[in-house]
Amino acid sequence: MHGRTMWLYQSIAAEETVNAKRSNREFSHAQACRELGFVLTGSGRETNVEAMVSALQHEQGSYLAALFVEHAQELLPKANPEQIEEFSDVLCAFKLGPQLVVANIVENTYGRLEAARYALALLTAFLKGRPLMGHLTEAV
Repeated sequence: MHGRTMWLYQSIAAEETVNAKRSNREFSHAQACRELGFVLTGSGRETNVEAMVSALQHEQGSYLAALFVEHAQELLPKANPEQIEEFSDVLCAFKLGPQLVVANIVENTYGRLEAARYALALLTAFLKGRPLMGHLTEAV
């Protein structure tokens, strides 16, 4: 799901870039995430998507960190509290982007544990230096 969604987001972001230039404004991550949410959830969910993006704008990476911390003992049973805190800090640095939208949709569809697994996959990829599309962090 992640790979295809990032390609979709790339297309949506390109369209948002064009729209922003036409309107003489800056690129809006919130608008691009909103459009991604509309595509992923289907019609009739506009109010839900608006609420999701609004909440994610406020929470940012702390949303991913909370999911991870809640299920850290299940996901990483050998991790000590310091490691969990360190990993949580990395996730907190994530900014609004497609990964947060995907995590929220995974949570609403499959539950918090599955969304925490997705957060761990993002964390693992980020720590291994794999390039991830979308707006991740400003400073980590």
